[in-house]
Parts: sequence; structure tokens; C-alpha cells
Amino acid sequence: MIEVPMKEKNLHYEMDFDALEQAVTEDTGVLVLCNPHNPVGRVYTRAELEQTAAFTERHHLLVVSDEIHCELTLEGEHIPFFSLNDRVKDYSITLSSAGKIANIPSLPSGFAIIPSQELRRRFQDISLGLFSTPNALSFEALHAAFDGSCDEWKEELRDYLRENRDYLESRIAGIDGLRVVHNEGTYLAWIDARDTGIEDPFAFFKEKAGVRFNNGADYGQKGFVRLNFGCPRSQLKEALDRVEAALQAYRAAQ
Repeated sequence: MIEVPMKEKNLHYEMDFDALEQAVTEDTGVLVLCNPHNPVGRVYTRAELEQTAAFTERHHLLVVSDEIHCELTLEGEHIPFFSLNDRVKDYSITLSSAGKIANIPSLPSGFAIIPSQELRRRFQDISLGLFSTPNALSFEALHAAFDGSCDEWKEELRDYLRENRDYLESRIAGIDGLRVVHNEGTYLAWIDARDTGIEDPFAFFKEKAGVRFNNGADYGQKGFVRLNFGCPRSQLKEALDRVEAALQAYRAAQ
């Protein structure tokens, strides 16, 4: 595995194509794409995806596109990678699930979209026996998640998440030492705590605020934490109140 960090400027993240060019080798066979991106919440534009397609074609790479948050696009338009043009259909596998949009991750309901018959055959041959067969409840839940009967509920969910995101961004802007990346998709916020001067913000907030974020170091960037704002606003408010109080106490003790 070769990790290629994204390019960040003023808390806006983009794919670093120069770094990708430098990292690829003759042994590289696959590019893993995450769209919308977790944890930075980017929804890639068509131009970015077309540049990605050009890069992968040039280097003859298979694209495995993780699009599990596709229906949680809060801004812009989610563009499935395989829909860019007819050529990418021959070398792309798109992975998704109802687990995020319908909140049923405990049911085995993931699926792969593989337009190429030859690639699909190879995928089925290699994966034979690796995955359990979904049970009847999973099939019914998966069908209900995508048959249109939940569309109104999904839109209400996205509206609520946008309001949570806006509330979160407003609160973070008022907390000295914290900044948050503007979220375009997913229900996950990427929070920059480097200006607090706290070496391990994950451990600090867990111990001093009783708030368990995800550790940014697990995603390759120390000094950051990830917050799940897919929750009741009252819970989000309580968490941010605790975070703010913990930081105020920390500064007062310095």
C-alpha cells in the first residue's frame, strides 16, 4: 500500500496529482478512491474525477471507488466514477451500501457495481466464499433503502444534517484554537485542533471533556479529530459545550 496524502490549503483539501505521479510505480495496480471523501467531507467535481480518470488510464490502474456516502451529499453533485465515460466502465469497481444513508451498517448489505462483464467475472471468481450470503432481512432492508419509498425521509435527513453542520461550523468558529473543514458530504466533520497547542487532542477531549472523537492520527494527520454529527442536535450541542469548557479550563491553567 502506498499512501498519498491530500493537498490542503486553508483547510480545503484536494487530490495531489503531482504526488500521485511521483508515488506510482510499475508495480502499482489499483487506485482506491473515496467519494465523498472520508474524513475531509469533499464531494469531488467532474473536473477532479476526469483528471483522476486520465491519471488511472495513463498508468493502467484499476479504480476501486468507495462511494458509500454518496447519498449523503450536502453540497454539489455526487458523480459516480463509473458514469464519467464508457472507458472507465472497463476498469472500475464501485463499492457502496445502504449502511450509511439508511443507518443499517449491522446488516450485511454491501454491493459492488462492476459494468465490465470480464472484470465482474474475475471479481466473482476471486471473492467466491469470502463473503456471507445476506439474509432475508438484509435483502428487504436493502430494497426498501433504494426503491424510492424512503426518498422523502432521506431529504429530511440531509436537511437535518446540513443544519447540524452549519451549527457545528458556527460553534467551532467561536472556540479559540479550533477550526473545522467545511463539509460537502458525509456526516463527519474534520476538526483542526493544532492551534490549541495540545499534542494529543483526541486523548485530551476524551479525558477532560468526556467526548470521544476519532483520532486524526489514525487518518494520517496528527492534531486533528473527526466528529460524527449524525446525531440529535441536543447531543451535538452537549458535546461542543463540553469541548469548549475543557479548552477554557486548559487555557486558564496555563
